Amino acid sequence: MAKGKKIIDKEKDKSVISHPERYGGDTTYECIKVLEAWMPTEQYKGFLRGNAIKYLCRVGKKDETVQELKKAKWYLEKLIECEEGEFSLRKNKKKL
Repeated sequence: MAKGKKIIDKEKDKSVISHPERYGGDTTYECIKVLEAWMPTEQYKGFLRGNAIKYLCRVGKKDETVQELKKAKWYLEKLIECEEGEFSLRKNKKKL
C-alpha cells in the first residue's frame, strides 16, 4: 500500500496486518507459524521483538502510519502471549 493511502476495507486491513498472503496467508505453513514451531523460544521472542522495533522505526516511511503501528502492535501482542506462556502452536501441540 502506498504511503498516505487510507485503508477503507477493515477486513482487508486485518489480513494485511495479521496474515499477509505473501507470507502464506492464514494456513498451517504461514511463515510466522513455521518460525514459531521451529525456533527455540528465546530466538522466537527475539524475532517478535525485532519485528516490532522494525515497524516502529519505519513508521511513516513505507506504508500508512496507522498500518505500520498496527503491525508493530501485532508483533508486540504475540510477544506478550509468549511471555504469558500462550504460544499458539505449542499450546495446541500442532506440528508442521
